Amino acid sequence: SQQTAKVVANDAVVQRLSAICVAQFQQDADKETKLAEFQAATSYEQRNYVRDQGWATMPGEEESDTKVATACAKALAQVTTE
Repeated sequence: SQQTAKVVANDAVVQRLSAICVAQFQQDADKETKLAEFQAATSYEQRNYVRDQGWATMPGEEESDTKVATACAKALAQVTTE
């Protein structure tokens, strides 16, 4: 159905944008300190932390998307320090 196609397309876009969010985290000069702060937060706080850092705000956009921030936080929760 058309509704199912929209959901699938939206999920695909969120996943692609969350990859950009993770890349923006990787470019952060203070990423190791910020990762430790991120990991110390609750899952709800982690999403807000991602938004507050600007990682979930896509180039050319004014604000972040909640779904992107949530997906990005889930991805960053899997990141380990080297």
